[in-house]
Amino acid sequence: MAMDHKRAKLERISGRIPYGYTLDADGTTLVAVTDEQHVLTVISELRTEGKSLRVIAGELNRRGIKAKNGADWKHSTVQSIITRLAAV
Repeated sequence: MAMDHKRAKLERISGRIPYGYTLDADGTTLVAVTDEQHVLTVISELRTEGKSLRVIAGELNRRGIKAKNGADWKHSTVQSIITRLAAV
């Protein structure tokens, strides 16, 4: 329950900063990144259309969108994001 409470308040709960966010100046609270939030919307829309994880990753790569680490998208990264979005 404590983690859910922190997550609801957009507080940092792990060493990784999730795609779509960055940290505030204090390094404790997640702040939305507009461009990345748009990509999250694209991922959700493509998945709702029934696209596979590999197709979604390929579409993001085709559009020249890079993953958080600057690399090309992989289906496993898309899966992690979809799982995280479903938990919110």
